[in-house]
Amino acid sequence: MGVIAKEAYVRAESFCGPEALGKAICYCIDAGDLQSAEQINMSFKNPVYVIGGTAPQYRDSQDLITVVSQKEQGITDFSNERPVLATFGLGPCIALTGYDSDRRAGFLTHYDSKVDLSGSLDSLFNSLPHDTFFDFDVSIIGGDFLSASVYLELKSLLSSLDSPSIKLSVSEEDVFGEFNRSVALDTRTGRRFVYRPDPSKYFELRFPDYNIVKCTAETICNSFAKHE
Repeated sequence: MGVIAKEAYVRAESFCGPEALGKAICYCIDAGDLQSAEQINMSFKNPVYVIGGTAPQYRDSQDLITVVSQKEQGITDFSNERPVLATFGLGPCIALTGYDSDRRAGFLTHYDSKVDLSGSLDSLFNSLPHDTFFDFDVSIIGGDFLSASVYLELKSLLSSLDSPSIKLSVSEEDVFGEFNRSVALDTRTGRRFVYRPDPSKYFELRFPDYNIVKCTAETICNSFAKHE
């Protein structure tokens, strides 16, 4: 087992438990960024979205969840048969969650350093109905000491969004440090939880391709697609 594979094995076991390893539960490994968290003077704090952190663990039915994997994003609302979006293995990857309490709708992304962040956010927000106003409360979750470039670009893109139908307000950041984070967003209530993957499910173990060009994240679910 190579160094990277061993790293994946150890951190997957620590995050998901030894019973998950036979199910190929993934730890998403990233090629890394050019800056470190220390270079942008980011102070660490006790993590929220980890097992044993300050956020509660999701304990409702797994059948209500759409899992958003690495290089993916999704949108759903309370009326969908899967009103919960969830992801895990955040570090170095970074996720955004957004929730509109009036629409009871939300989005979740899972970005690594090989994602075209601007193109992905454009794709995500352009898939929303343009005749409806959305006011999203946003959380930035994940990352480690190699994720500063992604973090800084996301912050810039969120603050510079110019859309008459979308407002973004970042109210929470749980980023950096040596923690694998996970999150589940329940659009029925707007609550965010720690998400522990179901060890009976199969997920792909992904390794970085250092030569891959940047790509737009795939939108795997959109409960507003009928309005497009």
